[in-house]
Amino acid sequence: MATTRSFDGTEIAFKQNASRKPGALTTIIAACQGAAFDKFDEVIRTTTATANMDFRGSGASGRPKTKWDASVPAYARDIAAVIDAVKTPAAVVVGYSHTAEGVVHLAITERQKVAALVLIEPALFVSREQLWERVKLADQGHFEEALKLVLSFANPGLTGEQLDEGAKHVLKTYSGSAETIASEWRARAEYKISEKKLAQISAPTLVIGGTESNIKDDVARTASAIPNASLFWIQGATHFLNEQQGKEAAEITNCFLSQVLKNTTSH
Repeated sequence: MATTRSFDGTEIAFKQNASRKPGALTTIIAACQGAAFDKFDEVIRTTTATANMDFRGSGASGRPKTKWDASVPAYARDIAAVIDAVKTPAAVVVGYSHTAEGVVHLAITERQKVAALVLIEPALFVSREQLWERVKLADQGHFEEALKLVLSFANPGLTGEQLDEGAKHVLKTYSGSAETIASEWRARAEYKISEKKLAQISAPTLVIGGTESNIKDDVARTASAIPNASLFWIQGATHFLNEQQGKEAAEITNCFLSQVLKNTTSH
């Protein structure tokens, strides 16, 4: 595991893997916790070198000093720090769910660093009121209740004991702290995204969604707003498609990356 320092001194951890194909692009997998994308990483390395990073406050990355040190622009600058660390002028950047906000912010504000985007189930338009409700519960010490709100939103079929067990599982397996997750909710609630902003993205973009996802309308809205976006649906997949159909998502990504590389080398 390598580390690099972001703009404010926070250490950002990432695992770098060489491609199995000469002359390949470099892809930054901007996961909340890189380990969740290990299988995805393994598949896409047939066409790209990778750097699978942990966001600030999670995994092996450093913890911000205060809850106010987490923001979507900070997440974007963390990704930029990893791009610089792996010494590539521009990278393909992958975002999943809430991490897509940092990815698109980077593509808007530092477009020279982004060769292409892959947005998997991008949760860009989640209700800010709902995010603030999670923050409020967390600030009051009701963190498990806040997690239940998240889980019931992501999977409306979860109720009762399933919700209780799901919240306990997150608390047990998440490598960050309750404060870290609450800070992420706050950062997202404060960030204003719009179709107008997304229209500024010039990089080729692949958007992948699940046909059974609770946010499929938002996924389609994202793809529609980005000028050079292609939308691909995985049949039967939910919002958790990285766990359920991660290999299929990676194979779709490989096809996209092959085309991006072809277009890059032909110019």
